[in-house]
Amino acid sequence: MKRSSCLDAVLVELAKHGIRSQISNGGKHYRVRWMTPRSERRTVTVSVSPSDWRAPRRARSDVRRILRRDQMLRT
Repeated sequence: MKRSSCLDAVLVELAKHGIRSQISNGGKHYRVRWMTPRSERRTVTVSVSPSDWRAPRRARSDVRRILRRDQMLRT
């Protein structure tokens, strides 16, 4: 599986907070899924080949926003 900088950013952020995730490839996008402590499924979609140098930062920001909302963000 080809890795993208966005995918790496998302996986590093999730691993930093001790969250296990699953990756699926839907063609032009990866879907990263994980479960909350309340057994709710969360999904983030990231591009296989991002066109913007800021894309990894935005993907990491999206994950942090979701983790904050679910109160899963470790400090």
